[in-house]
Amino acid sequence: MTSLLHPGIAYHLLRGYLVDTDRVWKQDREAIERYKSRQFRRMVRYAYDVPVYRRKYRAAGIYPADIRGIEDIKKLPTVSKNDFRKNFPQGIVHPYFDTTHAHLVSTSGSTGQPVS
Repeated sequence: MTSLLHPGIAYHLLRGYLVDTDRVWKQDREAIERYKSRQFRRMVRYAYDVPVYRRKYRAAGIYPADIRGIEDIKKLPTVSKNDFRKNFPQGIVHPYFDTTHAHLVSTSGSTGQPVS
């Protein structure tokens, strides 16, 4: 059985999703916008700790403190499949991610060149 289908894990994921969904539906537009911006800034801070993103952000002169909200997505540099290939495996995961529980997934994608 895959770990996502384990009843304990599935319950935890579904419960978290439903709680978040219920909370968002009860908010006004301004509160939702603040939530989106806060979550986006959180994601950027997390990504900044991943080596491939940190190098791209620094090369573009972008630091997490520069990102104020979702409208700043235009400032972020793009990361290509080639960037992932060149930095695989350690450069594409967060330093605190426990790789002992990771599963390698591959795809040929639309180009026919595998990405693992």
